[in-house]
Amino acid sequence: MQDDCLRRSLLYVPASSEAMLRKAGQRAADVLILDLEDGVLPEAKDQARERLARLYRELDFGRSEALVRLNAPASAWGAGDLEMAAALRPAGVVLPKCEDPARIEQVERGLGDLPLFPMIETALGVVNAVALARLPRVAGLIFGAADFRESLRAGRHPEELELLHARSQILLAARAAGRQAFDTPYFDYRDTDGLRRSAERARLLGFDGKTAIHPGQVGELNEAFAPQAAEIDRARRVVSALDAAAAAGRGVATLDGEMIEALHARAARRTLAQATRLGLLGLPESR
Repeated sequence: MQDDCLRRSLLYVPASSEAMLRKAGQRAADVLILDLEDGVLPEAKDQARERLARLYRELDFGRSEALVRLNAPASAWGAGDLEMAAALRPAGVVLPKCEDPARIEQVERGLGDLPLFPMIETALGVVNAVALARLPRVAGLIFGAADFRESLRAGRHPEELELLHARSQILLAARAAGRQAFDTPYFDYRDTDGLRRSAERARLLGFDGKTAIHPGQVGELNEAFAPQAAEIDRARRVVSALDAAAAAGRGVATLDGEMIEALHARAARRTLAQATRLGLLGLPESR
């Protein structure tokens, strides 16, 4: 299931708050995850589902894509959440704590052709990430580090080294299946510098975007997962150098002392395509 939607920032919005639901479209997030699971207390879950079902058609999501995060299918709220999602037909459904591909296949049948976004949040989920990513309706994998750390009994390294293997495994699984991959939230929402470093690490690995637990994180994520001026400039020069080489009958070129070839052109054109979508091609070139 190929999907090239722009999803740099994915903001969780608790469905228990009507005020937050109504403001969600103003947050400038590429994706809104309307949350029935961790963001809602157990005693408020039925009411949150009823509220979301009642308000969904009248909510203005702006330019954001709206997904719904359900409770686990085996939970007390799972069947009701699935029935609601099938009726609402959001842009996609986020499924928490996915571990068993067979169980996700059962959910797929209940939701028809809705795109699915399994969350990988446990050791077993990471081990089974390849099989989960290959399910037909999966559009992308979402990493959730809070439960993952707990499942490993892991601590917290300042540079998130305890997450490197899981991030890499999730990204490999997603890319091998032609899916997108989204990084875990950064939970200290007041630490802007820490958020920026975490996002930069995830982007360097290859993630498409990162989830957010607070609206104040959205701007940083949108910037972190967008091409920067230097990247756009480099991409332009790569394409230009290889086009000139092709015109001269050569398949390779030299740029800044580096040998470049077709694979570099593909990456450069991908950068320029994203920059075009974001209106960034007016950024000044290097001198």
